[in-house]
Amino acid sequence: TGFELVAHIAVPLVFGEKWLSAIPIMQILVFSSAIQSLAMLSHHVLSATGYGAVSTRVNIAAAIVLPIAFYLAARLSGTLAVAGVWLIAQPVLTFVSLTNVRRAVGLPIRRYFASLRAPAVSLAIMAVVVFTTDSMLSLSLPILRLIVMCFAGVLAYTATLCSCTETD
Repeated sequence: TGFELVAHIAVPLVFGEKWLSAIPIMQILVFSSAIQSLAMLSHHVLSATGYGAVSTRVNIAAAIVLPIAFYLAARLSGTLAVAGVWLIAQPVLTFVSLTNVRRAVGLPIRRYFASLRAPAVSLAIMAVVVFTTDSMLSLSLPILRLIVMCFAGVLAYTATLCSCTETD
């Protein structure tokens, strides 16, 4: 998700000005993939615990519903709306998968999300540091801004994550 914070500088710098209109789409897709990562192992866990049919049903439902939603979004509003479908669908699919994993292994969903506290706090602090750095360097060369923002973000995330995990 760090890309979302620096995309407004990185995309025109790396790909050129013609890609400016793609930035919101890229940011939505990166955010959606971050949500998906929360349930990355759920299909494997469901299969290993004898609940593979549940995982298959979720995948079949997604294979039917998503293409229709993508088509309608593209026809009605274009590529940004297609990315928006991911932004809506991914949390729903992730929630369904995690709910079924919770049932399969007896893991309380609250406990699962409690384990995400340190990365979530680290991400929030990283975002504040990157936005602050960006506003302080707004007149600097884009490549310098990008390098400093990335370095500041990595440093803030790592330091916060290390301090959060030490206290847990």
